[in-house]
Amino acid sequence: MSDIEFRKLAREMAGKQRSSSSVLLLTVVALIAIIIMWAAVTELDNVVRGSGKTVSEAQNQLVQSSEPGVIRSRYVSEGDFVERGQLLFDIDPVDAKTQLDQAEKREATLMIKSIRLQAEVDGVIPSFPDELMESAPNTVTTELALFRARLDDLNTKSSILEQRRLQNSMRSMSSKYNLKLRRTDFHLFVRKLGKLHRL
Repeated sequence: MSDIEFRKLAREMAGKQRSSSSVLLLTVVALIAIIIMWAAVTELDNVVRGSGKTVSEAQNQLVQSSEPGVIRSRYVSEGDFVERGQLLFDIDPVDAKTQLDQAEKREATLMIKSIRLQAEVDGVIPSFPDELMESAPNTVTTELALFRARLDDLNTKSSILEQRRLQNSMRSMSSKYNLKLRRTDFHLFVRKLGKLHRL
């Protein structure tokens, strides 16, 4: 291989290497540019929960929400002057609605249980209002089943007690009869003893 051929081959190789290096460098630069553009355009959601104090120059005032939650909108900025009764933030009512639903369900459950217990005391079949039957149908079904089970249990216990009462009554009558027989036997024995004494 001659010197000329070697140089020619070296130029060809150098040209291929330059083009592949250029393509790699161009790809890296384009990727970095795309990431920077994405970071500048894209908005990330941030949820920040916290409590704090607003300090005024004249008098310290503690500003806090009576209900926790996620802030949907803010109507004031730091440094703004606010007046009494002014709306500062709008809180997403999802958490409060969930708590309200749970409290209403608990109230309905307790009302149903109260009606069932009062019916047991009064000895009548419980009658639930339609609104309670619609708001908590499973609880109504459960409480009715519990009422029936307790009524059956009460009837069973009453029946057992009635049978025991009858048995005790029969024993009492039998004891009275036996006592009467023993007295009669005793009087006969005393008469016979008197007759034997005379002899």
